[in-house]
Amino acid sequence: MSIHNLEGASGKRSALDDWESLLYLICWLGTFGINSKDRDNIDKENTAEIEKWRHGTMKSIAKCKRRQMNSMDSFSGSILAGFQKEYLILKRLATDIYMALFQHGGCEGAFLDAEEIAAPHSYALAIADMMNALQGGQSSSKQPKLDPLAVRKEYEKTIVDNLLEAIRAAAAASEDFFLQKATAQGSETAPNQ
Repeated sequence: MSIHNLEGASGKRSALDDWESLLYLICWLGTFGINSKDRDNIDKENTAEIEKWRHGTMKSIAKCKRRQMNSMDSFSGSILAGFQKEYLILKRLATDIYMALFQHGGCEGAFLDAEEIAAPHSYALAIADMMNALQGGQSSSKQPKLDPLAVRKEYEKTIVDNLLEAIRAAAAASEDFFLQKATAQGSETAPNQ
């Protein structure tokens, strides 16, 4: 479920909410497997972060997802690290969808409030606030915060175009993989000449 839906945001559900939900489904499958054989290979140490999507209130799960989706580093370290090693195409697709949804030119990340930003980022905010204050401006902590997930609606067409391209690229890569696999299996069963 998308972050906005988990938070009970007012307003109409958008196509971007659906794409975000697809990202979470892909991440779940990449971590826990597509079939029962794959589920036997789960690395329990790397599933702790994605398991947080199953426990707690809708608001606490939304807050968790905001943290995990805020930067490529946090997404990679908390979610992609748990993908099964065989799912390279699925991992690439998840990365491309993540980048289109959360790291496009209009809004980077998923944090709502400055207080939610991790310590390394808070120094940058503090410095920006001090520089702004020296120049007679208002502190960023006193300025109204814009929700980057709401702001991305302004870029919806571009984001959806990028998402569709990610799907096309993953489909082409999957097709190439299966063709190469079939060719390799065919040469293994061909009689020696």
